[in-house]
Amino acid sequence: MQSLSEVLCSYPNIIDTMNSACVLAGYEILDEYEKKDLEIDYKSDNSPLTRADKRAHDVIIEILSKKFGDIPIVSEEDKHITTFLKSRPFFLVDPLNGTK
Repeated sequence: MQSLSEVLCSYPNIIDTMNSACVLAGYEILDEYEKKDLEIDYKSDNSPLTRADKRAHDVIIEILSKKFGDIPIVSEEDKHITTFLKSRPFFLVDPLNGTK
């Protein structure tokens, strides 16, 4: 795992990794939407949460964590979102899967 200063010095590497994570998350989302049984749960704010949300979130978090473990990740699907808001820099993740 790279140190934070090494990560920041390798900006193109960050972008490439983020792009790869997004493409793989897209495949997870498409795989879910091809299924006949689209399962939808609702969060406390009444917004929808699908398996596609969860799968996209999981793949993005896994890739970013493995490559850049020193950088906190804030995600819409993470219940502990406020614990990282004082950290700089951080990744902000919101998988786009067609829900609100």
